[in-house]
Order: sequence, then C-alpha cells, then structure tokens
Amino acid sequence: MKRMTGWLIVAGMALLLAACGGKTAEEASSDMEKAYKDVKTMEIKFKEKAASPDDYDLKGTRQLDLEKGLSYSEYDDGERITKISSGKDGVTFDDGTKKEVLEGRLSDYMLYVEQYEFDLHKNPLAFYEKYDPDFSEKLKLEETDSEYILTYEGSSEEAKKLMSDLTKDYYTGIQKEAGISEVDISSIKGKGFELEVTVDKETSRVKEMKRNHAFSLEVNGKTQEQSVNKTHAYAYNTIDSIRAVTAEAKPEATPEQEASAQEAAEYVDALIQATVYQNTDEFMKRHPEAPDQEAVRKRGDFQKSAFVEIYKSNTANNFQGLPAAVSEDQINLYTEGFLAAIKQTKYKVNGAVYNPGSDSYTVDLEIQGFSENRLLAEAVQPVMQKQQNGELTNEEFVDELITASANRFKGPVPLEPPVKASVNVIKNGEGHYEVLLQDEYLLSFVQ
Repeated sequence: MKRMTGWLIVAGMALLLAACGGKTAEEASSDMEKAYKDVKTMEIKFKEKAASPDDYDLKGTRQLDLEKGLSYSEYDDGERITKISSGKDGVTFDDGTKKEVLEGRLSDYMLYVEQYEFDLHKNPLAFYEKYDPDFSEKLKLEETDSEYILTYEGSSEEAKKLMSDLTKDYYTGIQKEAGISEVDISSIKGKGFELEVTVDKETSRVKEMKRNHAFSLEVNGKTQEQSVNKTHAYAYNTIDSIRAVTAEAKPEATPEQEASAQEAAEYVDALIQATVYQNTDEFMKRHPEAPDQEAVRKRGDFQKSAFVEIYKSNTANNFQGLPAAVSEDQINLYTEGFLAAIKQTKYKVNGAVYNPGSDSYTVDLEIQGFSENRLLAEAVQPVMQKQQNGELTNEEFVDELITASANRFKGPVPLEPPVKASVNVIKNGEGHYEVLLQDEYLLSFVQ
C-alpha cells in the first residue's frame, strides 16, 4: 500500500491560472500550453510524509523526459535509497540489494503510475476539471513581486468529493491495467484535499507545490485511513538527459521452457473452470496433456470441491458477527447463490512467460468480474429497513438477510470493466503444475 497510495495526484506544471486577473479557464489553458511548450525535461525535488497504516517519511528526486516518455526516481526513506526508471520498454528497479527488470503485474502497475503522472504534468488543468468543472473558481490568488500563490478554497464537501473521485479513478485504473484488486473501489471516501501552488510570474511555470490528500478505503476487507503530505520543487530544462537504472537482461527462454509456459497457461485455464465455473469436464479438456486421465479428473474434482468448502468456511466465519446463529442450510443457500453469480463472469487467457529467476511461469489473464459488495448492498437494504423499524426478530432478520442475498446472486449480475491479472505457476514434474495463490485470479472475479 505504501507505493500505491504514495503516487496519487502528483500534479505539476502551471496549475490553473484561471484565478489570475479574471482569466477564463480557456485562457488559462492557453497560457499553460505556451509556458510549457519548450519544456523538454523536468527535475523535481520532493518530500512526502504519510500518516496511515504504512507510516513513512520520504524524500527524493524525480526526473522526467516529456519528449521521450522516460522517468527516473530516487526514494530515500532514511534506511535505503530505491531507484526506479521507466519507459515504453518497461521498468527497472534497484533497491541497493538487487537490480531487476520488473515483470507481470508489478511492471504493469508501475507503467500505469508513470503514464498517470505524465498525463497530470502535461495537462493538469484538464485533469482537475475532469473531476470538478468549476475547480478554477475555487482558487484564491495572492500575489508578491515575483510570484502568484494559488490556494484551493473549495468547501469541505467539495474537497471531499474531489478527493473521492480522484482516488476512485486512480484505483480503478490500477485494477484495469495491472489487475491489482485488493482495494474495494466502492469503499473509497474522500476526507480532505488541500493544495497550494507557487507560480513564477516571469515564466508562468510552477516553482513549488504543497498538498495534502486524505481518504479512507477498504483493503482486503479492512478499513484504512490515509493522509499524505507532499512538497514538490520544480526545475525545467536543467538536465540534458535523465538518469536510468540498468540491469542485465534475463536469458531468453528455451523452446522447452516456452512449451511449458503454454502448458502453464492451459493449466490456469483448466483450474478456473474447476474452481470458478465448477466444471470438471472442462478441467479435463483444458488441462495439459497427461497420460493418466483418471488422475486428472480426480485433481479437477478436488479443486472443484475444495473451492466450495473453503468458501463455506470463510462465509461461516464472516457470519459470526450477525445477531443470531446461522445454520448449515443457510450457509449452503448463500453459497449456492454465490456460485450462480460467479459463473456469470467472463475471462480470457492472454499468454504466459517463463521466469528464469524463480523457475516459474506467469500467466496473464483478462477478467470481467462482479462486485459482491454492490450486489449485497442492493439485497440487504430493504431487510435492514425492516430491522430498523422493529418488524423482525434477530432470527428473522438473519434468515431474510441470507435469503435476499442468495436470491440477488442468482439474478442477472452486472459485470465490471475488464481487469488484468497475473498468476504465478510452478511446475512439479511432467505435465503437473500448481498455482500457490488462487487469490491472484479470484480477487478479479469477485471484486
């Protein structure tokens, strides 16, 4: 979470001069484009401090090549310096103990973050106004001999809404592009947004930006409060070329390893059929070729039943906080509904690669899952209202709650936009593969 929450809203460049001299937003945008049309590189000194479950205090330097789409960053947390460089060809990482080219979901995540930041720097006016068309009207202007100081002065509710919309957009992008879905998007709530931008009068470019963003969200079912303060100081066209992290290229996979990667992809496809769709026959059809088909069927039956039993066990634990005991029949009813919902999801396998460093395989998926919380909210609201009105005993409340939820699951399920997911696979003998963490794909089917 430290990395994910620490990269939000790195707004730069000439922010919203619409507050200056009564200019319109269109005129401010034009001024911004003129001020930055000859900017090729940027160097940013930053400080960042967060009060959250992952308290941290960072300082560092960030370099951007706006023409080539390259970036380089150094993060100093007081114990070590981490260096990251990125571009169209990928992301390279150096934490002082190892250098490596990132792969899979982590690479997709970092590339998304870099593109997100470039978009902010290139057109921050359009970025902010996408969430609040009246943003420029909420800036207070102070003036010195050499600077404009712009301060956001929206109301408390406006600031919370802006922060909520920004954060939801950020994490939605992470889910879609990198398949990282630990955050429940519907749980995100803005708590506050502060911004102060110092603009150089002569160049119409930002010299310094200070901001705070605060919000809450649920990560793997647990609520977290986030509050991050950042200060950025900007310099333009002061470097000829940005620095880069270099790492040795990993050896290319052998034909045998490439064939095994294809088999790993087939195994994940088969595993999804056995678990998500409860279909042993499809597990057998899609499983990599193996001489003992009876053994393959037994593995499919095991995965099918284990998925259901684990879900029932987790559901029983989750129901312990209800005001009345939950019977086995009620858990079975709820599970039956859930299985009906998850079978309505869609996915496709996009390929697989061999990872020589870990002697494993990464299988890439694209998944259209569903929001369990959204369906539950639809189902339980009428039941909650009856409970609040005193119309139900505790036992009746629990029974109606579970029945309504199960019935909603069995109805048509709206699917979320496609997201990427990467699944790590290891090989145990000829034709035998294992997925050690099924949540790598399940969290995208059930969001």
